[in-house]
Amino acid sequence: MLRQIAALIFIFICTTIAWMILASTIVSRTHTSDEQLKGRVGSTWGTPQEQSPPTAGYVRTEVERHTLIEHGKSVVRDEEVKHYGNVPLESSRVKVNLNLDHR
Repeated sequence: MLRQIAALIFIFICTTIAWMILASTIVSRTHTSDEQLKGRVGSTWGTPQEQSPPTAGYVRTEVERHTLIEHGKSVVRDEEVKHYGNVPLESSRVKVNLNLDHR
């Protein structure tokens, strides 16, 4: 009986070691292949895309009067000044229509 239990333990340990070797081989090949195939997959299916969130803003134009003295004369000049502002977005209702073009 003791020999059978020892044999089962030996088989279990050997099987565990074999699974660990297989797992490390698969992980190693996956990371190696990932770097090699990333460019080829990107050329066929496209690279990962990033989309920034929507923004909103406004432009306010004001006319500023400047009084200058040129050649002893007082000159009034109007200058347009643009002020840019951002509008914080609290929510959005976005309707999307996506189409898939099969290759």
